[in-house]
Amino acid sequence: MLVCTKLCHVLTDVVEAEIESFRIQMLQHAQVTTLQPQDTVCNKRMTPNVFKCPTKTICNTNRRGCTFHNSVALSNTRCPTNGMCDSLCKSIIDNHRFKGPSWTNTDATQWCTIAWSIAKCYMPPDGYENVNTAHDADCNGIVNIIINCIKFQNHFKNDLSKYFSLDQKGTVKLRFITRRLK
Repeated sequence: MLVCTKLCHVLTDVVEAEIESFRIQMLQHAQVTTLQPQDTVCNKRMTPNVFKCPTKTICNTNRRGCTFHNSVALSNTRCPTNGMCDSLCKSIIDNHRFKGPSWTNTDATQWCTIAWSIAKCYMPPDGYENVNTAHDADCNGIVNIIINCIKFQNHFKNDLSKYFSLDQKGTVKLRFITRRLK
């Protein structure tokens, strides 16, 4: 058990550093593609504002409406920075191994400034909304970030896609974890 705890602590440090680097890379790309000055950030749209309703795998619609876009304030809006948050959203999706980030965990108003808000997109969909730092996360959350965010593949010799599968709910199930870090 102590070995697992120490391994998780090391992985947490790696995840924290890599996600911060990823945030900076995504932000610079978004600024360039939307023709924004280097210091521009977008913090005006909440996560539901980024998506049109209904969006498959996000919106849960019933007779009362969508539970994700459950008020006018949460409806889809245009990005005030020429699509910067849309560019960040696309980068998050493009770097998700299954193209299905956990949008309920994250806060899009923080994507430009807080790397952990991006990391939470790669965690399981339930139970991580209030986890605000890497050190607050459990080992399962950290391992899910490593598996789901393809940016971490370069830290492993073996192809991570061969060591996991998805259950019917979209939760990652590990076949086994390799010990071979580069």
